[in-house]
Order: sequence, then structure tokens, then C-alpha cells
Amino acid sequence: MARWHFHSLEAHLNTRGQVCARSTVPRITVETDEALLEEARRVLGVHTKREAIERALQKLVRQQRRRAIRVHAG
Repeated sequence: MARWHFHSLEAHLNTRGQVCARSTVPRITVETDEALLEEARRVLGVHTKREAIERALQKLVRQQRRRAIRVHAG
């Protein structure tokens, strides 16, 4: 199992010309099968593990929304 830390930073200059940074999304730790994550990265055609996780989650959410619409449409 691999452990990954993901976060994004937003940077700006303060009034003294110093660079300040803050996280724009919550930081998380994920334990996952390294080989599965690498396969997902290749299958999805993305370059980073973060992109693979985000793309897979987007696809899953879209799929579940479509399923819910079909159920309600009868």
C-alpha cells in the first residue's frame, strides 16, 4: 500500500512583497494499491496520480447520476 498526500496551494504577494501561500483544497491521505493506481493513471491517460484519482471520481459521480436519472425516469 502507498500513502499519498494531495493539496493545492494558492500563492500571492503580501504588502511587503513576500510570497504567501495557502491551501485551496483540503489535504488528504490516501492508502491504496500502487499497481491499481498506476493502471488507472494509464487507462485514464493522465500524467499524475492526483489526476487519476480526480478523473476516476468524476467518472463515478457522473455514472451514479445517470443511474439515478434512469431509475427516476422509470
